[in-house]
Amino acid sequence: MEAYRIEDGSLLVPVDMDKALSTITQLLKDRTLVFFFGAGISLEYPSLLPLAKKSRLLPGLRDTLCDMLLKETSLEPEGEYEIRRLALETLLDFFVRALGDKTLEFYNILKPRHLVEAYGPNYRHYCLAFLSESGYCRYFVTVNFDTLVEDALKVIGVRFTVPEEKGQREERSIYSEAMRSSNDIVCLCKLHGTLSDDEDRQNATLLATVERVGIGLPRHKKELLVSLSRDYDIFFMGYSNNDIDVFPVFERTTSQRKVFWYCTSTPYLDDPHFRRIREFLCQREHYIFVGDLNELFSEILKRMNIDPSKALNRVGALSFEDIHSKQTALAEIRKGEIRRFVDYYKSQFLPTHAHAILTLAYIVVSGGFYRIGKRLLKSIADDIPLSDFNLRYAYASLNSEIYRNEGQYRSALQERKVAVEHLKEANYGNSYQKKTLIYQVIKNGSEHMNLVKVHASRMVLRQLSDSSCSEERENCIKADRALALKHLTSTLACLLTALWQIVLWRRKMTTFDRNTVVSRMYSECADFLHFCLDGLLFLDATNTSVTGGLKSKSRILRVFVSLIAKACAFLYRQTLRIGEQESEWYFFIKAKLAQVIMHAGRNGSWDVVNGLIDDVESYFGWGRDETKEFIETEEERSLRAFGITKGIRLYYQGKRRDAGDLFGRTLDAYKRTNHTGGIFEAKLWLAICQGNKEQIIEAFREQTW
Repeated sequence: MEAYRIEDGSLLVPVDMDKALSTITQLLKDRTLVFFFGAGISLEYPSLLPLAKKSRLLPGLRDTLCDMLLKETSLEPEGEYEIRRLALETLLDFFVRALGDKTLEFYNILKPRHLVEAYGPNYRHYCLAFLSESGYCRYFVTVNFDTLVEDALKVIGVRFTVPEEKGQREERSIYSEAMRSSNDIVCLCKLHGTLSDDEDRQNATLLATVERVGIGLPRHKKELLVSLSRDYDIFFMGYSNNDIDVFPVFERTTSQRKVFWYCTSTPYLDDPHFRRIREFLCQREHYIFVGDLNELFSEILKRMNIDPSKALNRVGALSFEDIHSKQTALAEIRKGEIRRFVDYYKSQFLPTHAHAILTLAYIVVSGGFYRIGKRLLKSIADDIPLSDFNLRYAYASLNSEIYRNEGQYRSALQERKVAVEHLKEANYGNSYQKKTLIYQVIKNGSEHMNLVKVHASRMVLRQLSDSSCSEERENCIKADRALALKHLTSTLACLLTALWQIVLWRRKMTTFDRNTVVSRMYSECADFLHFCLDGLLFLDATNTSVTGGLKSKSRILRVFVSLIAKACAFLYRQTLRIGEQESEWYFFIKAKLAQVIMHAGRNGSWDVVNGLIDDVESYFGWGRDETKEFIETEEERSLRAFGITKGIRLYYQGKRRDAGDLFGRTLDAYKRTNHTGGIFEAKLWLAICQGNKEQIIEAFREQTW
């Protein structure tokens, strides 16, 4: 074993091993060390569980799923890259969307009934259990699903609790009490859920993981991580920081506590995969351990007066060399067990070519490869059984997305309605099915809003680019106005219907279902709001005074915007309750909500608007006078939307020159990222600030609709 630390951000400097181990043993005696572990600690005899990525001994779970899909057809290189780059949780989320939540049974590959040979806790699991038995560890935190640590604790006779095994309300209570409690019960926090003999409960906790990808951990889990990070020293082992919900919490938390990080081999500091870890470690006093983790644990146990041979006896080995030799033989058996499970899983959930192709299409369409998705769907158009409503729903839903991308909004709306009808007959499981219906209602609103944009943009072009007053022109404008208002009404109806369904359904929902449906509505509502604001802006541009703003328009539009603001405020309050404060979607919605409130033009609303904008600014760490810096350096969608929001605030405050300057810089940023929707929005607002009729016409004519 060797120990290192990073100096000056780029130098890996050896550290005295005895000093590093003495630091660990002192922290254990002080009861201030928390072990945070990932799947890497289970890759050893006798557990020898497969990781998400391919390892030296076993195929990766993610690679296994990808191969299962890609064997069905040949994809363009960019499509295959899109599939293979996904995290395991994201990949399974697409399986759930295409084929239902029962596909989460893929995680059963980690259960002993499928990995029969020699399955059980390994030396590392027992070392953690013996440290707990002696009272040195009260908390363990993991992103693993397996139950091997629990099995080791049971064998040793340690009292423990796993919050994720309880109901959602009790889980939150355990997390909130964990830091205040002084009892001797060990708390094993499994941030991504846990396997269970109860398949329904297991699927619920695992579905929480895949559905929250990109949104973040629930509030109670974030609060525990922040509290542990500030009050305890943390030892990371078997963890690769590949998740997008856990490691960012540690990165954003300021702490003076020590951090220990285990690596199987000496890290290369300039390696892109290690860069985030390097930056995280450089912020704190830290040690990096390299070598055999078993030897490290053995030395720690000796210094804590615990006999390491007790852990060796539990795994039926005489020495570490004995473990390694048995591990090599077991690896071949594990590969066969994994192949048998994959064949079983494929027969259950990918029984036909169409099932695999639909799942592939979901992934490539979500990644923006619409051409590939369209080709895949066309190849199975005649292969979907009339009686399989699950597949027919997925097929129609994907077609709708493709039509939307092509600007065929009427066809997209029609396909969306067909998808809803098939979904009502599908067999996805009541909870997942109900949530998906709500999402589809929101998407229907988005399709209607696209049609508002179509008709409103026609009105703008006819009214601004043609000064003649022919009767035919006026009739066309009236017809487009009527259709735009019709779809505007349908949009509002969809939004209110979805919110009303949440209110009605919440009494029948578990806390988990209520949280996840609001979380998913978050991402849907972000796009929905974008469409709403564009459509309303188009209608506003038909005003004879193109710089008048929505406050100068009819009462109908003001009421409509006001209702959208109330609906968004409802969603905003719900997200406060479930703790999305660390999610970029949370701040994206805040920025959009600020825009809606400004358009509504209510008296006394500026304090609310300023509060929302200040929250977004403080989250991303930029002050009021540094707008130019973040526009030029940040590419996330949430920050680009925030640039527009701040410009709109300046516009409504009468500071049109400042607003125009900000819209201009925002436009440049959108051009660099080739974001067509953002380019249009920034260009249109810039033209409105300048009162430039020709630029408004040009902005509309450049759009595909």
